[in-house]
Amino acid sequence: MTADKTKAINSNENPGAVGSLVERGVRPLRPYMCWAGDPQDGAVLAWAHTRQEARKLAFPAIADWTDCGFIDVRARLLKAHPAYYETLKLNDAPHVNDDPPVCPSCETWGSPPHPDGHGCWRCGGDGAA
Repeated sequence: MTADKTKAINSNENPGAVGSLVERGVRPLRPYMCWAGDPQDGAVLAWAHTRQEARKLAFPAIADWTDCGFIDVRARLLKAHPAYYETLKLNDAPHVNDDPPVCPSCETWGSPPHPDGHGCWRCGGDGAA
């Protein structure tokens, strides 16, 4: 077995592999959209290991502009968002980003980029969100 193959097997690239960080109980940071009420009224991007941790991190920021309780905070895992992972390079500890990268067409966030390279899935690249 080559050194590269051994590295891939024993790394976090292969979740659940013997010796991987996932097996040892350390989950990778993942992006979550957190909000209270309607996400269109305001949301934050939380980088956390779990959804519960994301809710705990996001609650103080969300409580600043709403009169919600912790029980009202919702979190949704965001998948296929490469621009958000670029922001993770700035801070690799659990944290909240209240100004995440937005779609250049509709100026919203939380929807994956459209495969044609223009805008996001929500607007289809034409800005009609």
